[in-house]
Amino acid sequence: AKIQAVADSGQSGSSAPTNLDFYTKESGVSPGASPTLQMRLKSSGDLELSDGDLQINNGHGIDFYNFGSGTNISSNKLDDYEEGTWTPDVRYHNNLSGANQCSYSSRSGRYTKVGNKVTVEAVFNLSSVNSNSGNMYLFGLPFAPMSGSQPVLHFIGDGFDFGSNEFGTTFVIVEGGNNRAVGGWQRPTGWSHITDSQFSSSGVMYITGFYYV
Repeated sequence: AKIQAVADSGQSGSSAPTNLDFYTKESGVSPGASPTLQMRLKSSGDLELSDGDLQINNGHGIDFYNFGSGTNISSNKLDDYEEGTWTPDVRYHNNLSGANQCSYSSRSGRYTKVGNKVTVEAVFNLSSVNSNSGNMYLFGLPFAPMSGSQPVLHFIGDGFDFGSNEFGTTFVIVEGGNNRAVGGWQRPTGWSHITDSQFSSSGVMYITGFYYV
């Protein structure tokens, strides 16, 4: 391994811009092999990685403290990025403690977390509610929203059956501090809970939205 100062372009009698290059040997490389350039601190102040990832320890991040221009700024630090999967789990009021109480033809979910913002999407197809009843709930979200918030996620699909009732948006309201959400539908006089009688055991359902943690 070595650190080497290297002349940058634009060298002249009155200007001497210089890069600082960092070389290492990877695992399995013979002792006589030349080290590989891994990182360059350029004369402009930019940091350039030739290969590999920038890994930041837990609790730290990229601080944009010089770029805040809003009011009541609580943080300028980007300290998390994560992608993953989650499994939507429909439950009913008579058995909220029973995980995976319904049967599915298929179900899957994905999420992306950037800082404190979580974006989720999911698709599932119920094949049976297995005699469960009452208001419909959704469990399994990858993170609980911040305490005191009640974020609303879009909830659409072919599995609803409201009879002759006219209705608007269908949605789930997530409980702050909990990864549990309650299903709802908009009526002319306000919103009501989605119940087992209005949620068919057939048809593909979709959930999408974001919230803060």
